[in-house]
Amino acid sequence: MQLYRAHALQEQITSDREQLRLLEIQYDATARTLPPLPTALENLRAVLAQHEKIERSSREPHAFMAAVARALDRAPQIVLEGFDWKAESDETGEPYETFDLTASLSAVSPTDLRGIDELSRSLVQSLRREPGLEVADIRLPFSLESLQAGDAAGSTDDGVPRIQLKLKRKSGT
Repeated sequence: MQLYRAHALQEQITSDREQLRLLEIQYDATARTLPPLPTALENLRAVLAQHEKIERSSREPHAFMAAVARALDRAPQIVLEGFDWKAESDETGEPYETFDLTASLSAVSPTDLRGIDELSRSLVQSLRREPGLEVADIRLPFSLESLQAGDAAGSTDDGVPRIQLKLKRKSGT
């Protein structure tokens, strides 16, 4: 038993040394990007500005997904089928995020246009209650052209109506 513990401890030491070696390489690489000391105040400001820029540009979809999840919780008849999250910047360089989602309305018939509209509006209202979230585009499973042509069911292969939404939000909100 002692031999096993000694072997496990030796493996842990080896692993820790390798991790330390990798961290030292990362530290050295980071330290090479810093201006030499002592440095001018302008250089420090430039380094801080670069750090802030990197911090703002490293975004993840967690907060956005949480806001969408809260809205979907308020509309249990709507099932999220897919999404696409993107972090972008507008023409002024202001960062924002987009979230394209597709959801099915399996609790309503594809011919029940009023039900589809009510569920869709309910989801949109829930999403608009989320701070900073903007509903930029809504695509219902039917269009005015399809209704005029007499195709009230829209174009769903499996008979389940689906909506598509494009959401936007400024980063950091």
